[in-house]
Parts: sequence; C-alpha cells; structure tokens
Amino acid sequence: REDREVKVLVAVDQSDCSKAAVSSVLDRSWPSGTTFEVIHVVEPLAAQYALADARSLRAMLEADQEIFNCAQELINEKTFQLAAIFGKDRVTGQVIEGHIAESIVAQAKIMQADLIVMGSHGRTGFDRIFLGSIAAKVAGQAPCSIEIVKQKMTDDEKQVVAGKTVTKAIMEAHH
Repeated sequence: REDREVKVLVAVDQSDCSKAAVSSVLDRSWPSGTTFEVIHVVEPLAAQYALADARSLRAMLEADQEIFNCAQELINEKTFQLAAIFGKDRVTGQVIEGHIAESIVAQAKIMQADLIVMGSHGRTGFDRIFLGSIAAKVAGQAPCSIEIVKQKMTDDEKQVVAGKTVTKAIMEAHH
C-alpha cells in the first residue's frame, strides 16, 4: 500500500559514507506514510572523569559539550535535507549519548523501526578486526532490516590507496 507507515532510522556521522547513506534515502521514493528519524550517537568521555583532576575534568566537560554541539549541527543539517524532500512533519532528529552500535539498536527498538539505514566505512582485514565494525554489530543485533550503504571509491582514491599500500610494502621490504 502506498500510504503504509514505514519507520526509517537513519544513523549518521560526519563521514562520506554517512553522506552516501543519506543520499540513498533521499534518492528513492517512499510510501507516503513513511517517517524518518535521524540520529547521531556521541560516545561520552565520562568514563574517564573519575581519573581526572579538577582542571582536566573541566576541559573534558568542555570537550564533551563541543562534541555534542557539533553533533547537534550535523543532526540539524541532515534533518533539514530530509525535511526539504519529505516534509518537516515526517522527519525528526536527535543526538544520543552512549555506545554507538548499542544505541542505534536501542533506538530502533524504541521507535519500532522497519529499517535502519547507515553508512559503512568499508574497513577490511586487520582494521576491521582491530576497530570492529559498527555496521556489522548493528546488523547482528538489529530488530529490523538494515541497509548498509558503502561509499564507492573514485579511481583517484583507489590509486592513492594502492600507492600507499605499495609504498608501505616497499619500505617494509627494505627494513
């Protein structure tokens, strides 16, 4: 049905792959009853507060506030983009504090999302094992379908990556 209510959670950060995810949402048609919630999750520095002296604590609190302000600007920008296409009454946004993957999954459950849309940094190999994959964690725990949008690399970017890889391999061979 064209008027079916679909709830879409769009998880964003400041990366290019996140921009690609938002573009993916903007570039398609959705049923007229679709609503969108845009979220950005901020991991607090609070876990380290207990170890801080008064001066460090003040600096950490100021850094947390600055991070939150930047996150709110990002949410405002992305909700504005979606609202320009789909209407203000169909788009909400918020900054959430917590662990990223767990917070995305929790928000999907709270809003009873039908779909989560998010970008993937496309890490592979050691980087993925070491850093983990937020998208993979969300996909494994999500209460609904998930669309992971990868950013396609340009030929110039592929050459830069290949060049760094070759340079690194040559330098390692000589040491």
